[in-house]
Amino acid sequence: MKSTSFATLAVAVALALTGASDAHAASPAVCGPNDKPETGLQGQLPQADRAGGRAADGYTCNLQEVGFFESTSFANFDTYENCAYYSDTIGLYSAEGGTIVLDVSDPRKPVKTDYLTARATKNAGESLRVNRKRGLLVADRYTIREYGKATEPETARSLAVYDVKGDCRKPKLLADVIMPTAVGHEGCFQPDGMVFYMASTSTITPIDLTDPTKPKQLSEPWDRGVHGCSTSDDGKRGYFGDIGTGRLLIADTSEVQARKPGAQMRDIGELPTPGNAGQQATIPVTYGGKPFLIDWSEYVDLGHQCVPGQPSESNFGYPIIVDIADERKPKTVSKLQTEVMLPKNCAAVLADSVFLTTTSLDKGDVFPLIGSRVFLYDSHYCSTDRLHDPTIVACSSFGSGVRVYDIRDPRAPREIAYYNPGSVKSPDGTAFIANATVARPVVRSDLGQIWVPDIAKGFHVLQFRDGVWPFAGHDPCPHEDYYLEQYDLGYGECRAQRSKTVQLPSTRTCLSRRDFTIRLREPRRGRIKSVRVTIDGKRRKVRLGRAGGRTTARIDLRGLKRSRYTVRVVVTTSRGRRITERRRYRTCVPSPRARSAAASQLTGSSTRLARIDYTCRIVGAHTVASTRRATD
Repeated sequence: MKSTSFATLAVAVALALTGASDAHAASPAVCGPNDKPETGLQGQLPQADRAGGRAADGYTCNLQEVGFFESTSFANFDTYENCAYYSDTIGLYSAEGGTIVLDVSDPRKPVKTDYLTARATKNAGESLRVNRKRGLLVADRYTIREYGKATEPETARSLAVYDVKGDCRKPKLLADVIMPTAVGHEGCFQPDGMVFYMASTSTITPIDLTDPTKPKQLSEPWDRGVHGCSTSDDGKRGYFGDIGTGRLLIADTSEVQARKPGAQMRDIGELPTPGNAGQQATIPVTYGGKPFLIDWSEYVDLGHQCVPGQPSESNFGYPIIVDIADERKPKTVSKLQTEVMLPKNCAAVLADSVFLTTTSLDKGDVFPLIGSRVFLYDSHYCSTDRLHDPTIVACSSFGSGVRVYDIRDPRAPREIAYYNPGSVKSPDGTAFIANATVARPVVRSDLGQIWVPDIAKGFHVLQFRDGVWPFAGHDPCPHEDYYLEQYDLGYGECRAQRSKTVQLPSTRTCLSRRDFTIRLREPRRGRIKSVRVTIDGKRRKVRLGRAGGRTTARIDLRGLKRSRYTVRVVVTTSRGRRITERRRYRTCVPSPRARSAAASQLTGSSTRLARIDYTCRIVGAHTVASTRRATD
């Protein structure tokens, strides 16, 4: 956030191809049994629901809370293996607290294991980031217009670096320093972890972390109004949300990647976003090797409230997907907007921001007071499941909670799920006010989950409804992807399988649904002629199909007792060659000790499947994390 924020959003899926003048909200996600769908507009937390108490229960669609840790949070969140990190500080530069460390090896029962209090981690604002390759956790201090804590003005230039590779549950402080001239607020890593960009919304400065115990500025701060940022895989391109001028900026950052003293950026292209001016951050993605960006804004215009009947692009800041094949001329190919964002619905949402709260004023924090009027249904942070051929994006959206979209077609995104933690009581207990989901969500592909904290209630583990995501025929690791490697603990083993003709899934997780897909890669010589599958020596029928350009087969273990079974796959090629692969799997049944309070609220057959699936996934994730620590 550039200034302050507390309210609500609903970043959604609306197709609006470049050149289209009218905004369209995609149809709201289709919810399932036992969900608690929204009662008003898509993305709305209606004033009537707050007054009547309905909003306190929250709103869910295809996402169920299966784990929770009570706390406060603000606008940062990241993970390393099964550890989670976020600040409990709500608000502006004058507020102080610390950074919570959670062990989420059992997502049903997150456990606090540490509390970080280096100067930057006392209020990490929007900056806190983890780089898996280096095993580093970095944060700079939250500032507004480069102003930090009034009694300690030098903290505006503070930077903290922790090692999380040794034991992510107990980060080791490597540096707690005051940089010469670099100022914080936001920030981003270069993928190799050698450079961290400190961004202040007025300047941005590359920090050399070659020696993480001695961070050093590569240059004086660049005069760019950068909020958030990201870089290309090779670090030679920077994608900057320039909130100072309301534009998406693409720049050559080769000198930074080379860690050249006095490094400078060179502007290449820009996409002005005057109707979506509160530029927040970016994510570089590719589709079939073609480059795109996901870019979003946290407001339309600072302090703006829509006016019924007045022409505008949107009521609130929203994400866009941008084609950057021509870096000099980026172009928007789609907009992700919910119904609350459409100008035609301005009158219906104006009443939702009437409440002003004085929460935390006694601590010198004016964020909730100002933010409850500045921000309402704007987007704030988004995350994809992967960078190359992404399938979903999840966006934290203030009072609209977390919105999830299918983005397999960048020109036609659609909403598939949402989770809104609901309202909370005002300090005097006389009213229900909007909670805010502000921190960056993390998509755990290996678990089929989203992890995210909200401002007032705590940290949530959200499980996708079976069949919603991952999508049918989903290839879990189609490309080399450093981002997916960080957030999917089965990525390494998955990639190792890809060179084999018969690609069996990992044995580290039990087979919760008792049927699974194997992938068959065409051999170098000849073609696949037949596939034979046996389970403990007994032949089973195989259903062949195609997905992602490869032959697939379903292995069905349903009807078998809980035990371990040897699956043997024999492929015969057109040249008569036989290729054999075997693995030993365990099947699962619900464990009475594995039932969380959240899971126990489910009913019928969906309860059984959810518990089986959930228990097995967390066992697998814990095993993978333990193996990583032993081998890294």
